Amino acid sequence: MLIFSSLFLVIVSKVSIASKQLEQQSTSIASTSDSDKHTGGGVQRCGPASGIGGASSSVGGIGSQNAALRGHVESWVSTAFVLPSSGAASRKSNVCWEYNDYFCFMGLMGNPRSSLAIIDRPPNSTDEKEFTRVLKPFYTLLNWYTLDKSGGCCKYQFQIYQGSFQTPIKYGEPNGLSPTEYVNEAFNLQSTFHKQLNYIVAEYNKHLCYNEIIRVGFGTGGFKRHGGIQQLDYILPPMGKYEEEIVIFSYLDVTKELTFDWFKANVLCVDQEWICEMWPARQKLQLHLKNKEELLAVSGPS
Repeated sequence: MLIFSSLFLVIVSKVSIASKQLEQQSTSIASTSDSDKHTGGGVQRCGPASGIGGASSSVGGIGSQNAALRGHVESWVSTAFVLPSSGAASRKSNVCWEYNDYFCFMGLMGNPRSSLAIIDRPPNSTDEKEFTRVLKPFYTLLNWYTLDKSGGCCKYQFQIYQGSFQTPIKYGEPNGLSPTEYVNEAFNLQSTFHKQLNYIVAEYNKHLCYNEIIRVGFGTGGFKRHGGIQQLDYILPPMGKYEEEIVIFSYLDVTKELTFDWFKANVLCVDQEWICEMWPARQKLQLHLKNKEELLAVSGPS
């Protein structure tokens, strides 16, 4: 049986709860200023970035750690999420912050032909109709919002399935997946060995002196880092219950610390409880927390 079919039975009883939560989130977002959500103030509180590995020492999509993979196509698939931040340079994070306090679903990413599809399925004239029919009743339960601010469902989401954008998201129609197969796979949030941290996009937060994670993905294939400062630890953006406490992950051990179980238990399920009711996290790792105000006091003006 398709996971999506099972998902339907669980979600039907939770639609009214999710709607109330969405209303509460909207009220919370509307009443919270940018300065409350982020460090704000525009004050440079950290020393020069060059003091921590060099201002231009960002980690590219296929860095030196993945150099051996050049020359052949790696089998790589990732279930990706955008983290909300009003102060990030990323427009997707800004838009996500307007929708939700914890996360937005970004899409399934992958190299062409890296899915389990074993047949070539050409695009069908009814694909968009099928995609909309399958996704529309449930898209808010995965926070699968339109991050280009076009609103609603499901034209933006369908374009992601098509691989229309110039992003790493080339997974779905290019891989021979039907709309129903793609949505079913997107909603598959089981904790399995297939879901390893394999994708991070970060920005250097000059107020807190850490790499702030703005996108994260879990799946199979090599770990890819984008942005940020080399050797500098990661933090999640101030979000939801972590408004005043910063969650820190080691730069070197982030793949061990930021597991899908941890992310599911402490981010996804805090906002969307049905996820852990359907697929409980197997373990909850200890949080590495620091008080935001203490960090700001320690970093001080440069």
